[in-house]
Amino acid sequence: MKYKFFTLTMIAMLVLSSCGSSDTSSVSPKDSAADFRPKATLPPVISKTISGVTISVDPMIEMLSVIQYLSDYDEEYGLLTREKTSYHDDLEAAFREYEGHEAVMFFNDAMTQGFAFDIPPTACLYLSENFSIRPEFEGSDYQRNRLQDTLKGNIMVEFRDIMEQFYIDTNFGEFYELHYDFYNRMINTYAENFPQWNMINVMETYYGKEMAGYNIILVAVFHPGGFGPSLDFADGMHIYSIQGPYLAEDDTLFFGDSDDIANLVIHEFGHSFVPVNEKDNPTMVAEVKRSDYLMEAVYDDMSQNAYGNWSSAYEELVLRAAVIDIMKTNTEIDPETLLQYERDKGFIYIDTAYEAVLQYSDSREQYPVFDDFVPLITDALLAAYPDNDA
Repeated sequence: MKYKFFTLTMIAMLVLSSCGSSDTSSVSPKDSAADFRPKATLPPVISKTISGVTISVDPMIEMLSVIQYLSDYDEEYGLLTREKTSYHDDLEAAFREYEGHEAVMFFNDAMTQGFAFDIPPTACLYLSENFSIRPEFEGSDYQRNRLQDTLKGNIMVEFRDIMEQFYIDTNFGEFYELHYDFYNRMINTYAENFPQWNMINVMETYYGKEMAGYNIILVAVFHPGGFGPSLDFADGMHIYSIQGPYLAEDDTLFFGDSDDIANLVIHEFGHSFVPVNEKDNPTMVAEVKRSDYLMEAVYDDMSQNAYGNWSSAYEELVLRAAVIDIMKTNTEIDPETLLQYERDKGFIYIDTAYEAVLQYSDSREQYPVFDDFVPLITDALLAAYPDNDA
C-alpha cells in the first residue's frame, strides 16, 4: 500500500521462477508425505517481458486472491479491489459455493495470527507449478522464520496442501484457462502504460546493485498497491512487485499511467535494494537500534500500515525517500506532491530523510552502494530529532 494518486493521485512479484511458473531450472520437488497427497499441476503463467521486466498473471497467486475474496480478509484488512468487471461476476458465480471450503477456513484463522499482507503471496512464490515446496524455502531463514513466527508448526506444508485441495475441488484450472483473454488484456493494458525510460538500469545505477530477475505479477482482485518480496535462487536474487488494479473501465482493469506504475514498481522492487530491515540485513542492526526511539512518535500510524516495529518502519522511511529522489530525476512529478503524501501517511520524518538522500548522488565515489550511505540518514534523523530521554 504505497503512493496513491491518479494523474498523480494514486500509487497505493515474474520471470518464470515465480509461483506456478514453468521455469524450474533451479527447483527440484521437495515435499513431505508427497506420496499421500493429491497431485495437481497448474496451468502456465501468462507473461510478457518489457525492458528486462517480466509482467505476468500467475495462477497460484490468482487462486490465492480467490480464497481471500471468499474469506473475511477484505473486511479485516481492506486489501482487495473495489473495482468490478465481468471477471468479478464470473468469480462470484464460480466460487461462492466454496466459501466454507477448508482453504477459506484456514485463511480466516491464519490471518488472525498475522498471515496477511505480503506473507501469503510470498508463501505462494515458494510453491512450484506442481505444488511442491521449492528447495529455496529451506534455505531462506528469514522467510521460514516469518511464517513460523506467524503460524506455529509446519505452515508451508499445510498451506501447500490446502492450496492444492482448493485447486482440485473447485476446478480452478478451468476457470483460469477460460479467462486467458481477460488476463492477456490486463497484461497488454499494463504494458501499454509501462514507463519508456529504463527503470531497471536507473535503479541498479542508483543503488549500486544488480538483481538476477525483475518480475511484476498483476492480480485482478488485489488492492491498488503492492507487495515487494524477493527469492534467492541459484542464479541470484529475483525480486517482485505483486500489485492490483485501481480502475476499471469498459471491462478492463487499469494499473495506472506511466508515472503511477514507475512509482509503485520502484518502491516494491526497492525493498530488495534497500534492506534496512535488520532481519534482511544484519549489518543494519546498529542503524535500527540507535534510532529506534523514533518509533514512539509514529507508532500508531505505522502500525496501521503493518509496520509494527521500527525495523520495518525505518526501511519504509528510507525507501520512500530514495523513491522520491529517483522519481524527481526521471519524471516530471513534483517531489512536494510525493512528500506531502508521505506526511499524510504519518511519515513525519520524511523531509529529513529526503534531504539527507539528496546528498547521496553527489557522494557516489565515497558511497558506491546505497547501503553504505544509510548511516548518514540515521545521523540526520538523530540530529533533527534528538532523544531527550538519553
